Order: sequence, then C-alpha cells, then structure tokens
Amino acid sequence: MSGGVLLINMPFAGVDRPPIGIGNLQSAVRRRGIPCDIRNFNIEFADWVGAPYYEWVSEYMSHTLFIGEWVFADHMFRGQIPDGNAYIRYLRGERFVEPEVLNSVVWLRRFVEPFLDYCLASTAWDRYSIVGFTSTFEQNLPSLALACAVKQWYPAKTTVMGGANCEDRMGLGLHRCFPFLDYVFSGESDQSFPEFVDRILHRRPVDDIPGLIYRNGNGSVFAAPPRAVEDLDALSFPEFHDYFLQLEHSSIPWEIPLKLQMETSRGCWWGAKHHCTFCGLNRETMHYRAKSKDRVLAELDHLVSHYPLHEIATVDNIIDMQYFRDLLPELKRRKLDLTFFYEVKANLTKEQVRLLADAGITWIQPGIESLHQHILNLMRKGVSPLQNVQLLKWCRQFGVRPTWNFLYGFPGESARDYEEMMPLLECLAHLPPPEGTGRIRLDRFSPYFQDPASLGMVKVRPMEIYKYLYPLPESDLSDIAYFFDYDYADTVDTSAYIGPIENRVAAWREAHAGGASLVSDALSEDLLMIRDMRPDPVQRSTQLQGWEKRVYEFCDQTRPVVAIERMLRNGHENPAFVSIETLNSDACERNGPGGAELRTWLDRMVQLRIMARDGDQYLSLAIPRDCAGKIY
Repeated sequence: MSGGVLLINMPFAGVDRPPIGIGNLQSAVRRRGIPCDIRNFNIEFADWVGAPYYEWVSEYMSHTLFIGEWVFADHMFRGQIPDGNAYIRYLRGERFVEPEVLNSVVWLRRFVEPFLDYCLASTAWDRYSIVGFTSTFEQNLPSLALACAVKQWYPAKTTVMGGANCEDRMGLGLHRCFPFLDYVFSGESDQSFPEFVDRILHRRPVDDIPGLIYRNGNGSVFAAPPRAVEDLDALSFPEFHDYFLQLEHSSIPWEIPLKLQMETSRGCWWGAKHHCTFCGLNRETMHYRAKSKDRVLAELDHLVSHYPLHEIATVDNIIDMQYFRDLLPELKRRKLDLTFFYEVKANLTKEQVRLLADAGITWIQPGIESLHQHILNLMRKGVSPLQNVQLLKWCRQFGVRPTWNFLYGFPGESARDYEEMMPLLECLAHLPPPEGTGRIRLDRFSPYFQDPASLGMVKVRPMEIYKYLYPLPESDLSDIAYFFDYDYADTVDTSAYIGPIENRVAAWREAHAGGASLVSDALSEDLLMIRDMRPDPVQRSTQLQGWEKRVYEFCDQTRPVVAIERMLRNGHENPAFVSIETLNSDACERNGPGGAELRTWLDRMVQLRIMARDGDQYLSLAIPRDCAGKIY
C-alpha cells in the first residue's frame, strides 16, 4: 500500500548512534496514525566499507575536508565538477592529511554507484508516498544523489529534505538548485512536518506551513517563517526501533561502542546574551528552552525500557543550570547504570563538577578554546583562563572527561598573547589536554559571518573546497555553503607565533598519556606534601606547613590576592583589618603574612609550577591524593 512516509539517514552520519532528529519526526508522524519508517543507509554503507573505517571518515576526516561529500559528488554530477585530481591536490595542501588518506579517498569513491543501485533495489518504494532526507554536515551530496535517483525512477513520490544543512538561505539554495527536491524544511519541524505530511496525503494546500520552502511563480520561497517549539515537554518520545533492527544484521555493535542520543533542551542561554563570535549554531532558535525534570526522567525511563543502552549523548548546546538543582540530584539518587555526555559552560563550581560525576555525567564538552584573557574576550566566552584551568583540574579530580580544542587565529589577537600564555601551558601536563589545535573556522550564522567587517574579517567567500563538490556559480555556493574562507582586515600571520604553542600542546598530550601527575598529600592538619611527577619538574616535592597549607588549599579555586589576605586575616582573633606592618611575629606564624611577603610566596609557588597565576588571581594545581582513585 502507499500513503506512508520513509525517512532516510544517508552516509556520512555516525553509525554509533540513532538519528534523533528523524526519530522525533517518526514518532510525531505516527502519532497522527500515518505509517512512517526510517532507513539508516549509513549503517548499510558502513557494512560495505567496514565500520571502523567508516567511523574514521565520519568522525575524524569530516566537515572541512568533505571526504564524504566528494566521494558522492562525481556520481551526482557526472563529470561536471573539476577533475578529481584538483580535489586531491587541495587535500595534499592541508597540513594534517597523510598520504594514506589520499589513497583511501579514491578507494572509497568506487563504492558509490553500486551502493546507490542497492538503495534503490532494496527498498519497497511502493509503500511510501513521501520520501524525506535528513542532511547534516556530510550528508548533502549522498542525500541529493539518492533523492535524484528516487525522483527519476518514481516521479510521483514527494521528496523532502531537512536538517542543519537546510537552515535559512542554505535551504533556499538547495531547493532552487536541485529541482528534484519538491520541498525543503528549515528550522524546527517537529510540529510543521507532521502537518505537512497530513496535508500532502489528503491533497490539501501547504503554502502556509512554517519553515516550508516550496515553488511558486517567484521560484523557491518560504511558505511562512520557521517557528520554534516552545513547550518541549509536549513533544513525543523519539523512536529508535528501526535503527536497532538494522543493527541486528550489522557488524557495527561488535566493532564500535554505541550511544543513544537524547535532547533535554534547545537553544543556548549564554548565546542569547553573548553569542560567541565563532559559533554558527542556532540561527533561528537561539532562545533557550528546556524540558522539565519530570519529562526528562520519563523519557529516560522510556529509553531504558525499550532499547539496549549504557551511554547517552545529549545533543543540547548547553546544560540547563536548573538541572543542577533538580535533575542531577535525582540521577545521583537513582544510580542508573548509564553514563552521559553534556555540553556545559566552563564556569562551573567544584560542587557542580562533583555532582556531574555522581549523576553519571562523566563526559562533557565545556567550550574551552583558549587560556588567555584577551583571546577569550575576543571570543565573548565570559570566562577567565584560570576558570578554564580549574575546571580541567576538577574534571581530573572527579573522573569527568572534558573534550576541548585549542583555537587560534582570532582577529585582534597578537603574538604577545601567546607568549604570555606559554608559562601557564607549561604547568598543565597533568591535566586533560586539548584534543587538537586549529585555526578558527568561519561558520554561517556566527557573528563573524553576520558582521565580518566590524569583527576584523574581509573578503568572506565560500570555502574553496566547495568548487570541487558543486558545479555551481559562486552566488549559489554562497547560499549552500556552511563554511567560508576569509581574509583578515589587519595582517595576522599565525604561522609566526603558533608553532611553539602547537609543540607545547603536543608535549602536553604526550605527558598526559604517559601518566604525568601533580598530587597533594595532607600528612596532617598542618602539613601538606606536593609531589610533582610531570616532565622536567622544578622540584619533585614541596612541603607546605601552617598558613602555607591553608593558602594552597584555599586556592583550590581561583582567588584574588585580596581574598587570600582576607582569609588569613579572618583566622586572627581580631577579624578587623590588621596590616602586615602591625602584625607581630607570633600572629604572622598563626595567620600568615599579607602584602608583599604573601605575594612573594605566591609567586614562588608559581615558579615551582604548582600554582598558576593570571594577573592578580592565583590557582593551586595539585590533585588531592585521596581522589587518585577517581582520576580518569
């Protein structure tokens, strides 16, 4: 029978997780009594080429190298794109592309045509009236290639595309350039897509549906502006049955760890106030909305009861701070056999990091991209360098894995910024290092893209690689592209200063992998021993006694000198201010010094690399020995 909906997940979406976007849509469509299936062709392609190799391409060679896009481009455009050697030469010019990568890219391309033939032959197309494609990152050309073939073989089918690659002008560009796409959805479509399906099946007009792009006498146009979902609690639970059914006939579960995706909020509460200059997320839906604690718990219960899972990766841009007061304490109490991934802001307190770990949130992405205040200000991050470092320290202490990357090349930065940062980097070998370093990327919808001139960028144009993928004029590429090349308004030569930083980060990664440690051991109430097992320590052990121990422990979180002096002063029997000149020697022994003497001691700790300093702020760096069992 016809009248159903087929939602398709093409390569190169990750195969280690079911697609939550179309999982939500499937549930919403079925809620209306309309048959809806999901076909994860990405799983089947991974079986063709080998799951570990597929994940390597999908997770580590994606986005700005566009390997997944290029291998489908030749089939899609049948020789209209520039010679493939031009793309290979482009890759060869990238610093981090190894020769074996080039060989594997060419090898991968030969699977495309037989795979698309397989997709057509193995699907019961007569069961479906509407065929929808989800497109995020490197799914554009694989999805377009199959959508084109479906329309050629089954012209009566209604073809639809949606996803992150279809936001705003990108959706208009795709719809205009590829007439075999009947409709494109931009923005959140949890409510609009089921309504669209119902109207198409009942042959009713769709020219007022929010976020829908269709054709009229003026070409490709929006039927109505996209509309955000305000009440996330009202959404149905996503469905992942089709994903797990396909896994039963796949080698993937035995080769790649699986995780389930879950959504607990949308938008970004920080970005709504201070949009980070390089962030290209949330074009239409920056304002923040979150599911209630009870709804999140109900969804968790549903997922646990229906699917085999041990790890949940939330797709939120940032965790709801209310969850620290209600959801996380409940997760801690329940002691579920689950681990979670969340994106967070780096200015968490120590107790919040402890609660993350106790609640099972043992993997986070904290948005750390630099360790210099001027550069952080250029990003509009709203944190300090030592806040970033103290989060890394507490993550190591409580067994939480932070994933982060070191970015450079921000308009307005200078070589001096990186020279000033180097002493801090040299102290951190025992803390979780960045996964990599890289020059900032210009993404559509970011403040850099919206207002490049005022932020120091000029000559913004589609990234060069797009011309090796699409045989289109630059005006069309400017609409379809998500990534852009640019020039600096003022001369910025990152090669003149980034080399030492990259070398330091590489040494940091090597030392951390080798078990570098900096541990403090409280031998008594009055005595603290710090043992430095990092490469090239200034001294292996440092003993702190009395007020020195109190100060070091007080600086477990970032403290200004004035707060340290206040802490020492309040230990005196007279809490009123007493200057160092008026304190007698006995009082100094009990409470510690202030003024120049205290600063001299603090700077000595910095020279030993067991404390870090940023301006007037100080942070102790050692991990308490009684937490050693929690260190990941």
